[in-house]
Amino acid sequence: MLKEETIWIRNILINEFSINDFPLLNLGSSTEKFRRTTQPYIHKNIFSPLIKTKKKVFHSDIKNGKGVDLVGDLNNKSFRDKVKLLSIKSILCSNMLEHLSEPHIICKSILEVLPTGGKLIVTLPLQFPFHKDPIDTMLRPTIEELHNMFPATKCIDSEIVLSSNRYIDDLRANKKYYFIMLMRWITPFYKYSEWKFIIKDFFNRKENYSATCLLLQKQ
Repeated sequence: MLKEETIWIRNILINEFSINDFPLLNLGSSTEKFRRTTQPYIHKNIFSPLIKTKKKVFHSDIKNGKGVDLVGDLNNKSFRDKVKLLSIKSILCSNMLEHLSEPHIICKSILEVLPTGGKLIVTLPLQFPFHKDPIDTMLRPTIEELHNMFPATKCIDSEIVLSSNRYIDDLRANKKYYFIMLMRWITPFYKYSEWKFIIKDFFNRKENYSATCLLLQKQ
């Protein structure tokens, strides 16, 4: 997640959410270590203010780990039924859909557990390199395209959030990674389907990272 993206989410939570919009389900949360240490600005900007104001958040991920409250696949009906028992009022789904081969299925599952009037914060990379977790479909939607993935919702707020960081900056900061990618750029015959994305990243290496960010409300 981009640091600027977390600031946008923080501001949405401050300006557009009330106590009635909680509990919040953080879908695809990863672990506490990831939120606090790997990308500490996630905890600092998003979850620390919620903890201080005693707003309830359930962290959910398909993989178990410390800091994951709910382990399961939202596309599984029994897991959805379990989530519904928690009376979730809103959902945060950040940087997850690009890692799913059929994202439209999870979009339907999200809308099923979200109550009418419930709020959904959804973000996806727009300009960002190929990154597998375990796959990256290179879903990089515009605001309109992302909104269309969630029918029967109203867009309350939206923004293309621009980062000050670029791919070239990350490559320069990690010489080993730069060398690995250099070898990858000149070997199109190895996993050509992935190489097509990787070489595109090379040509976009001086572009600022960006993310598509929406606040939706279920109608």
